[in-house]
Amino acid sequence: MMTAVEGINSRSITAVEEMEPKSVAGQIGEAGELPLAETQPASSAEAIVETVLEVPPRTPLQDKSTVGSPPGSDSREGLRRTTPKIASLKATFERSHSEGSLKGTRKLEKSKSPSRNGDYNAEALRSKDEEIAKLKDLLEKETELKQALEDKCNALEEDVERLESALEQHDGDWRAEMDQQNKKLALERDRAQDAFVEIKRQLLGLKRSISTSTRVDSQYPDLSFTAEMQNLYHEMQNWVVNTFRRVKMERPAEEMLASLESVVESKRLDYLRPLFQDWDPANKLAALQAVVACYLMEVWNDPLLFGLPVWRKGVKKATETMSAILPNSSYDKWRSGTLDTIKQNADIKDAVDSGAKALSEMICITLTSLTGAEESAAMSSSLHAIVKRVVSLSHVFRVQHAQYQFVLPEPGSPFDQTRMDDTSLEATSSFNAITCAAFPLVLKMGHGSGEDVEPTRVVVKAKVICRP
Repeated sequence: MMTAVEGINSRSITAVEEMEPKSVAGQIGEAGELPLAETQPASSAEAIVETVLEVPPRTPLQDKSTVGSPPGSDSREGLRRTTPKIASLKATFERSHSEGSLKGTRKLEKSKSPSRNGDYNAEALRSKDEEIAKLKDLLEKETELKQALEDKCNALEEDVERLESALEQHDGDWRAEMDQQNKKLALERDRAQDAFVEIKRQLLGLKRSISTSTRVDSQYPDLSFTAEMQNLYHEMQNWVVNTFRRVKMERPAEEMLASLESVVESKRLDYLRPLFQDWDPANKLAALQAVVACYLMEVWNDPLLFGLPVWRKGVKKATETMSAILPNSSYDKWRSGTLDTIKQNADIKDAVDSGAKALSEMICITLTSLTGAEESAAMSSSLHAIVKRVVSLSHVFRVQHAQYQFVLPEPGSPFDQTRMDDTSLEATSSFNAITCAAFPLVLKMGHGSGEDVEPTRVVVKAKVICRP
């Protein structure tokens, strides 16, 4: 019986001993499949197990039996003591194995990191190459687009230049056509103005003839004279403007004076010289009107009838004699009747026309010398017609019972609002001196009865130009 129990205990101890190494070795063998870094913690665990357990060497059963204890009880007690130690050893080994596995894994990852870094660098380089390729492609596209836009811009610039050239040519043709049309319209306007003036003159002449035929004598009211003089002034003004408005007179005052002195007689030179001493081209038209008015004063101031033949000297002498022996009223009636009779004589018509033509030619010579313009047949004929109307109207003034005085204000004279009209566009203060006079002042001396010879009425105001 004892022998059987001892055999069982021996087999149990042997099984335990065989189990413990097998468990540790099996686990170590299993861990051996890991890398070397993972097996090192297992060796450390074995050392710890050996240190903690310090399992004494086995002694034969017969030695234990010699102690005095029952053999069966010693085996069971040894088995009980060994089992907790084995469990503790197993837990310690598993814990150590777990920590070693984690450290080994970390080391394995560290050992693998260089290759991963290389892969990352290769991938980054590949990404950069792809980005560079994309940028190169984008640059090529932008270059092509830029070239296309430049070509398009050049084409558009050529189109713009072509259109500008065509527009300039079209504008040139249009301007030429418009200038021609404007000239045509200006000529038509001038013809219409001349026709209007002629019709107005004919109407006034008709009124005058009707008035003359319906009255016993040839006396005119002052209103008729005022209308006639206004019409005559506008005719003269239109002639000067239409003839010389495009003429340039931008010459020094010395040259203007030299041209004036070369053609003007001394009796008119004293009046005209101040107009050109301080020459201003802006006063061109006003100065030319003043020259015409100065020449026409020869007609207005003739004591008898302008243009009479040589025998007029005898009439003039008789007039001076009669004015000395007759009272004023009787002399005015004698003078009026005598001059009216002479005026209606057809024999003096040629002499009057010849005098008017000579005067108009002298005016044209003076104006062309001052302006440098060429004399034309139209200019001469239109001026001759105006001078003839001036002569005819002056004859009407001379056959009136009342005496009329004609005054052309000199340049630089003070402006008199009661006797002058400022016809300048920039009408200035009435205290300014006049620049020149374009038409004379007409004063009526007495009431026509001859009893009062003092100036009593302004029939027509002088037309003057005032500029600062």
